[in-house]
Amino acid sequence: MCQTGFLEKGGIVLRLSPKKILVLTLIVALAVPVWVGAAEAPVTRLSGADRYATAVAISKEGWSYSGAVVIARGDHYADALAGVPLAAMHQAPILLTPRDSLAPETRAEIEALGAHTVIILGGTGAVGSSVEAELTEMGLMVERVSGNNRFDTAAAIAARVAPNGSYSAIVASGRDYPDALAAASYAGSLGYPILLVEKDKIPAETAAAIAALGVGETILAGGTAVAAASVMDKLPGCVRVSGANRFETAVALARHFQPDLETVFVASGRGFADAITGAALAARYGRGLLLVDKGVPEGVAGYLSENEIGSIIIFGGAAVVADSVADTLTGIISIVGKKVELLSSAVMTTLPGGGEAIRFPYAGYVTTVQGVSGDYVRLQFGRRSGWVPQESVQLTDREEDYIRLGWQFISGSDARYIQTSPDVSGYNVYSPVMYSVRSNGLYTLKNFSNNIALAHQNGYMVWLTIQQFGTSPNFGDNIIDEIIAVALQHDVDGLNIDFEGMGEQNRAGFTAFMAKLYPRAKALGLAVSVDVTRHSNNRYGLSYDRAALARVSDYLALMAYDQHWASSPVAGSTASMSWTDSAIRLLLNEVPAEKVLLGIPFFTRNWRYDGTIVADQDLVVMLEVMRLRTEPTTAGGSATVIRTAQIGEAFTCLGEVAGESIGGDTKWYMVDVDGQVGYVSGYSGYTRFIPQGEVHGEAGLSNYAIPMQSALDILANYDAGTGTSQFTTLAGTVVQMRNVQIEADAASGQTKVTYIDVQNRLNEIWLEDYDSLCKRRQLMELYNLGGLAAWSLEWLDNGQQAWNMLKD
Repeated sequence: MCQTGFLEKGGIVLRLSPKKILVLTLIVALAVPVWVGAAEAPVTRLSGADRYATAVAISKEGWSYSGAVVIARGDHYADALAGVPLAAMHQAPILLTPRDSLAPETRAEIEALGAHTVIILGGTGAVGSSVEAELTEMGLMVERVSGNNRFDTAAAIAARVAPNGSYSAIVASGRDYPDALAAASYAGSLGYPILLVEKDKIPAETAAAIAALGVGETILAGGTAVAAASVMDKLPGCVRVSGANRFETAVALARHFQPDLETVFVASGRGFADAITGAALAARYGRGLLLVDKGVPEGVAGYLSENEIGSIIIFGGAAVVADSVADTLTGIISIVGKKVELLSSAVMTTLPGGGEAIRFPYAGYVTTVQGVSGDYVRLQFGRRSGWVPQESVQLTDREEDYIRLGWQFISGSDARYIQTSPDVSGYNVYSPVMYSVRSNGLYTLKNFSNNIALAHQNGYMVWLTIQQFGTSPNFGDNIIDEIIAVALQHDVDGLNIDFEGMGEQNRAGFTAFMAKLYPRAKALGLAVSVDVTRHSNNRYGLSYDRAALARVSDYLALMAYDQHWASSPVAGSTASMSWTDSAIRLLLNEVPAEKVLLGIPFFTRNWRYDGTIVADQDLVVMLEVMRLRTEPTTAGGSATVIRTAQIGEAFTCLGEVAGESIGGDTKWYMVDVDGQVGYVSGYSGYTRFIPQGEVHGEAGLSNYAIPMQSALDILANYDAGTGTSQFTTLAGTVVQMRNVQIEADAASGQTKVTYIDVQNRLNEIWLEDYDSLCKRRQLMELYNLGGLAAWSLEWLDNGQQAWNMLKD
C-alpha cells in the first residue's frame, strides 16, 4: 500500500503520493496565487451587461495574463459542467460564447490576456465550427475536448485533468447544473476530475472513466433526488455531500471541504453561466462557491453568520443576484454599518473596554454600528461616539428610534422627570429651557445643571433650549459664541432654538442667524432644532421662513398647540385634531416630513364664563388678523380688500360660499362689513363660526391652564348618578364640579366637558388625555414625521405614563 502525504493547497487539504510530495512542495506557491483582489467593501460584484461580459469581468479580476483560455457555450450548460478542473489545471479563466459566433467581449479578452491556446468544451453542437475557425484566424492554437454526450465529454475532460489517473473524483448529476457547479471550485483546487451520472444509473462512459482513472473514492454532490441510493452504492468509496436543496448542498460542500473564508464567492443558484465562470476564479484561489436565490437562503445565512468571513464577491449583476441579496449578505458578514438595538442600558466609554464613561444609552435605543474592536462596538449616542460591549446589542430590523422630546421650564431643581431611564419614562430627549437671549447676551432663566448631569447618567439625550421673544431680537455673533460655549460647558447633545414673536421684519435676520449657528453646531456633533408656530398672519406666524430654516437645522418643532390661547376671544380646544392636521399639512408644503417634530400639549384650558353672553345671530369671529374682501379669493390682491379685521372681532354671518382653496379648504363666509357684503376664509384657525344661540364669552370669558392629570381626574371622579366630579389644579386647588356633561366633540376630535362651578359659572374643557395623545401619535405616523415634542414635562400625569401611551 502506497504511503500518502498531505499538503494544504489554497486552504484545502490534498492527499499526495510520496513521489509527488517533493515536486509539489516546490511548485505549490506558484500553482496557487495569493488573493489580492479582496475589495474594501464587505460585499462587491463582478458583473457585466450580460453573461459574456460578466465572464470577462471575472477573468479580469483573476488574470492579467493567461497562455490558455477555456471556452464554453454561454446558453447551455451540459458540456461545461466538468470544465472547471481543466481550467484550473491550465490556470486559465473560462469565457463564454454563443454557439455560432464568437462573442465580441470574449474575443477582446482573449487578446487582452495574450493567450496562445484556446480549449473548447464540447462538440460542434455546443460550440460551432465557425467559432473554432474564428479563433484559428486569430492565430490561436485551438483544442476541442468533447464526447458523444455530456457524460462522455466529462469523461474526456477528466482524462485531460488526470492523465496519470486520480484516486479521488467528484460526482454530480448530469441532468442539472447546481450541484456540479457548487462542487466545481473544490474539484479545481484539488485537481479532482468531475464525472456525471444519471439519477438512477451510472452511464457507461462514466463507469469506464472511473475504471480508467483508478478512482478509489468519490464525493457525490447532491441528494437522492438527483442521484439515487443505488447510484451511490455503485460508486467506489462514496461519500454523499448534500442538503435539502441546491443551496443547502452548496453549504454542505463548503462544510465538507472547508475552504479559506477570507473571501467567499456567491452566485445565483437559478442560472449556470455566472457560476461556471466564477467557479474557475474560486478554484484559482482555493475558495468556495455558495448559491443564493431571490433572497439569501436560511442555510447560507447560517453558514456565513457562524464563520468569520472577510468579504464576499457576487458573480453577476443585480438582475441575477438582487441588490437586496447583496444588502442581506453585507448585514450577515459584518455588523459594521448595521442597525443594532441595545438589549439593556449600557455604559459608553471613550475606549474599547475602558476610558472615560461619556454616555449611558438606554435599552431599546437603535443606532448604526460604526466600528468593531474585539468584543466592543462603537456607537453614536447624541453627539458622542463611544464603545459598548458587543453583548449588549443585537441586530435589529427596527428603524432608528424617533425623537420624543420633553421640555422642562418651571423649576430647575425638579428632577422627577429624569429619575428613570428612557425605556421606562417613554421619552428620550430631555430639553431644559435654561437660557434666554437678552440685549447684552445669554441670561440664565433656570439652572438645570444638575438635571442635565442626571439626565445623561440615566440615558437621555439632552438638547438645550434657548429662548428669545419680541420684535427686537439680538442676532449678534456673540450670541452664537455664547450658545456654543454653554453647549460645550454642559456637554449637551443638541440645541433647541425657541425664538418667537419676532415679526415678519426679522424673518430674514433669523434665517441668517441660524445659517451661522448651524454649521458651528454640526461641527461639534450637535443636533439642532428650531421651534416654529403654525402658519398664521400674525407676528408669530410671520417670523419664520420655514423652508429656509429647514435647510439650516435638523428638525423644525411645530408648536401645534394654542389654537385657543390664553387671551383667545373665544373658548375652544388647545389643539383640535383637524387644526393640528392642517398645521402639519401646511408645514409639509415647505419642509421634508422627516425634519418635522410634532409639538403636542400635555395641558389644556379650563374656560370660564364670568358673564354669559348668547349670540343673538350667526357670527364669524376672527382668530387671526384677516383681510375682508369683496370676493371669495385673494387673486385680486389689495384692490379687493374692504378692510383688515383684528383678532376677536365678530361679524354677522350671511352664509357660506365656495371660493379659493386655502390650505385645502374652499369654504368662505359671507359677512356684514358695515352694511357691505364681505368675504373671509373659513379655514380652520383663521376664523370661527358661532351659531345663533351659542354661549360665547366676549369680555366675560377667562381661562387657566390645567395639567393632563386634571383631565384624567375628571374622568376618574365622574359620578353619572349625581352629575358631579372634581379635579386638582397644578397649584393644588381642588375644583368641585356639578351638572357635569361629558361628550365626544366631533369638531375637535376630543372629549368635551361642561360643568357649573361653586360660583354658579359655566365652564368648558376640551380634554387632553391619553385618547387625544394617541390621535396625535397617529398623525405623526400618518405623515411619517421625525418625532414628537411635548410642552411640557411639568404638565404630565402623576404616573408619568403619557409618554408610554404615545410610544406604544
